[in-house]
Amino acid sequence: MSLPGFENIDGLTPKAIAAAPKLVELLHNGAIRKSREIEAALGLSDVEVRAVVHLLRVSQHQPICSNTNGYWYATNDTEILDCVDSMRARADSIRNAAAGLYAAYEWMKRERERHGQTALF
Repeated sequence: MSLPGFENIDGLTPKAIAAAPKLVELLHNGAIRKSREIEAALGLSDVEVRAVVHLLRVSQHQPICSNTNGYWYATNDTEILDCVDSMRARADSIRNAAAGLYAAYEWMKRERERHGQTALF
């Protein structure tokens, strides 16, 4: 199986690029696959598996869903929309955490300026 556009993707090893079609085939049987199982089957690291899944979703619009149970190829709209909702909730949580961290930075910056300090502590 060939996936157009996966010939040369920046940041992915040739091995990870070559594994993309194999990952699609592995997930097409309908079973939920744990990341460790995919890593072992394709000889990839967990980081590479996530990167390949990301690129398959973004570049190839592959309906690969995931949750705490693993990855699977969606078979209906509900699975896709549930996964999208979960991703959006995680993105909102990350945005909130970033906003809180930035507020801490701003507070520390004001405190340093107020006290004439150049370091945090």
